[in-house]
Formats: sequence, C-alpha cells, structure tokens
Amino acid sequence: MIGLILAAGLSGTSAATPANIEAVLATAPAGSTIVLSAGTYPRITIYNLAPGAPVTIDARAAKIGVIAFSNASNWTVQNGDIGAGAKYVAVQVIGSDHLAFKDNNIHDYGTAGITTLDSHDITISGNTFARSGGDGVDLVSTQGVVETGNTCQELTYTADVHSDCTQMWNKPGDPQIVSNVLISGNRASGHMQGWDNFGAGDPRPMENVIITDNVISTDMTWAGNLSNCRHCKMKGNSAHTLPGMHPGWRPPSWVLNDDEPGGNVKGERP
Repeated sequence: MIGLILAAGLSGTSAATPANIEAVLATAPAGSTIVLSAGTYPRITIYNLAPGAPVTIDARAAKIGVIAFSNASNWTVQNGDIGAGAKYVAVQVIGSDHLAFKDNNIHDYGTAGITTLDSHDITISGNTFARSGGDGVDLVSTQGVVETGNTCQELTYTADVHSDCTQMWNKPGDPQIVSNVLISGNRASGHMQGWDNFGAGDPRPMENVIITDNVISTDMTWAGNLSNCRHCKMKGNSAHTLPGMHPGWRPPSWVLNDDEPGGNVKGERP
C-alpha cells in the first residue's frame, strides 16, 4: 500500500492516489482519514466495508466521477468535486448505513446527485448540486436521513425529466419505506421543484418526514409536496416566484396531504 499511515491504532491519516485507492479503502483503520491526492478518480467503489468507527474521505484535491456504496457502513465523504461526466447517479448508496456527505460540489451528472436505496442513517449537509437535468437527492425506501444546509441550482426541468432538489418514494415490494427524514435549512433556485414525494406505484404512506425552514426561488408549481405522508410536518418554508412562469400554473406552494399547510410562505406572481 502506497498510502502512509501517520498514526497508529484506531485512527490516523493515509494518502490515496487513483492507482491505489481501492487498497487504501480496504485497509483503512476505524476512525481514520483518507486524503485523496490530486487526480481524477473515474469510479470509487466501497463494497462490504464496515469499519468500527467512521472513516473520513477528504476529497478536496480530487475529481471523482462516481462514488458508490453497497453494504457499507461508517463512511464520510467531504469537500469533494463529484459527478462530472457521470451518466446517471454521481453518489450511489445501496443497502448501506451511517454514511455522511458533507460540503461536496456535486455537478454535471445525469439523473441524480445522490441516490439512496434500502439504506438508513444518512447525513447530507452543506453540499451543492448543480448543472444537471436530474434531481439533487433521491431518497428511495430510506430511513433516518438528515438533509441540511444544501444548495440546489441550475437543475433543469425538461419535457422528459423533472428536476427536484429532493424527491422521495417507496420502492414497490420493498419492506422498507421512507421514514424519519429531516429536510431543513436548504436552498434551491431555478427551473426545478423543491422537496417532494410521489407514489411510484406504491400506495404505502411515508412516515415522520419533516420539511422545515427551506427556501426556494422557482418558476414551477411545487415548492414542497408531501401527498401521502403520515405524521409529517411542513413548516417555516418560503417560496419565491421567478419571472417567466407558465401563465396556466399556480405560483409555487407547499402541500401536505393535498392541503396547503400554514406557517409557510407561498410564491406570488411578480
């Protein structure tokens, strides 16, 4: 392994390069930090790795195409430049838990910046999602998510794909549903929808989703929408209408189980 372990025991710092990243990941001590050297990492895969304490990947010097987690636990990715050229999803999370994504610039991807499936205990904070025709975050049959302080910008609604800062749904036939989600203090601006769910052919409601203190500037109708959600709250959010909104659409609003809740600011036509 080229990476140098600078401290012994359950913590320390190691360096990784595009050539040895897989080996460094596989041998990282619990609680340690991996610093990615400058360079391009087309794909990083973390599979079946669960250190006993979180391992931090400091990616500030790197350019990552795709980073994928499967059956993984206790990983943090921070300060990365992620997604440029990704055909579909920039950050892929399947069957994983106790992951954190902090202060990353996730951009120029295909369908989503971060997608989680059958996962739990996920933190998404301080990231920017930009320049994509897809969503910022997709939460699919995922539980225990904290999503705070993120920014969505330059996501573009097209005739084929509608962009959302965050979209949530239950996968039909999956025993796990979306639940225990906090979406707070995020910002979105552009031709996109805000934070919402949809049925995807699964009639089960989501549970315990809180959308609070978010701000969106958009020319779309949905600022936030929880149309099939039990024990859910939507409060303290603000929407602003951008010029050029379709004359037949209503200004952006917040909808909880088909009712407009109080305590939120709707958009008005300029």
